[in-house]
Amino acid sequence: MTSRGKKQVRISELIIPKYQPLFNDRKHKHIILTSGRAGTKSSYAAIRGDYQLVSDAHASVVVLRKHHNKLRKTVYKEMLRGISRLGISKRKFYITRSPMEITYNRYGNTMYFSGSDDIDDTKGIIDEDKPIKLVIVDELTALFDDGEGEGELANIEATFVRGNSAGFQMIYRYNPPKNPNAPINQWCKKMKERADCVHIHTDFRDVPAEWL
Repeated sequence: MTSRGKKQVRISELIIPKYQPLFNDRKHKHIILTSGRAGTKSSYAAIRGDYQLVSDAHASVVVLRKHHNKLRKTVYKEMLRGISRLGISKRKFYITRSPMEITYNRYGNTMYFSGSDDIDDTKGIIDEDKPIKLVIVDELTALFDDGEGEGELANIEATFVRGNSAGFQMIYRYNPPKNPNAPINQWCKKMKERADCVHIHTDFRDVPAEWL
């Protein structure tokens, strides 16, 4: 629960029922969100990422896409929108566009935005003072179509989990290809067999009618 002026904002009012059990789930290390049209996975990840900054005094967040040039108009914009939806004043954050970072002033937790065009891109944003506890990977299909797929994800996880296994999570978002044999679908199928992974698929039918 957060405050919007004098009004209390309930997380349950911001995310669809299907996602509500996930919000406080720290048991699963890997959270895979897939959706069809209007599945709200992007808005959920934004609220979850922003909430991480303000609710834990020692936790920073990394938001990744495969390519840098898509960050500003997609995930960066979505995360700023998430702050407003939580009812928190943007004056409580130090927000920069170059580099793209959102820092919660009270704790000094920072949300970093990066592409994964090169492994050095992610290695360069390790936060020594505020451990990275959440990594959000957006448009995961691009890592399989233009990158090394599963191997690249393993490198990303290894980069941020080192020395920070307690409470560390990764959220993956993508629209699944129709081909069940597509590499990303095969990866998801394999991940779902792991005890530390949960997969949620949504579409417009999971969204309250008044939200559509």
